[in-house]
Amino acid sequence: MIDKTILVDLDGTLADYLGALVRDLDRLRSPGEEVYPPFWSEDNPDWHNERINLVRRVPGWWEALEPLASGFQVLEEAIRIGFNAHILTKNPYKLFHAANQKLAWCDRYVKPVLGVDEVEVSISPHKARVYGRVLFDDDIGFMAGWLEHRKNGLGIMTVQDHNRSYTHPQVVKWDGTNLGEVVDRLQLAYDC
Repeated sequence: MIDKTILVDLDGTLADYLGALVRDLDRLRSPGEEVYPPFWSEDNPDWHNERINLVRRVPGWWEALEPLASGFQVLEEAIRIGFNAHILTKNPYKLFHAANQKLAWCDRYVKPVLGVDEVEVSISPHKARVYGRVLFDDDIGFMAGWLEHRKNGLGIMTVQDHNRSYTHPQVVKWDGTNLGEVVDRLQLAYDC
């Protein structure tokens, strides 16, 4: 039987990266200060991007991210169908400590769900290079790049403000209310 793998992103998919970043950036903002997007962008002032990096450098920050119940719902359904789960995440540029913290996070939250001794984790800035039948990710760039090489692949995308308008015939959006649709598409991907 062909290995059926679901590649699962961490930040924004299983772990509440955005919620933690928004919370911690708000703590650093002065009263009345303009609010900038909670992601690194060339359009942000340099000082705001530095604040983002300051937050992400805090010891233990990545490991302390809260799990997203909606992401684990999809993961659990994929496992029930028979998929092999493989965590696929990117390490932030020059924040080398984040990789170890992400591994510890997987050990704490993902391992019990999978019921395994060791979680398969790949840390790569190039998700398109990693094989899988399904990619579960919130990032448009990673999804588009991965689908470019997977003409029969399935993308599952957690809906967030930054990807709300993205559409692709091979992508099903997961908004927390359409589990039946997501499970149907997962089952079709598994059966192919």
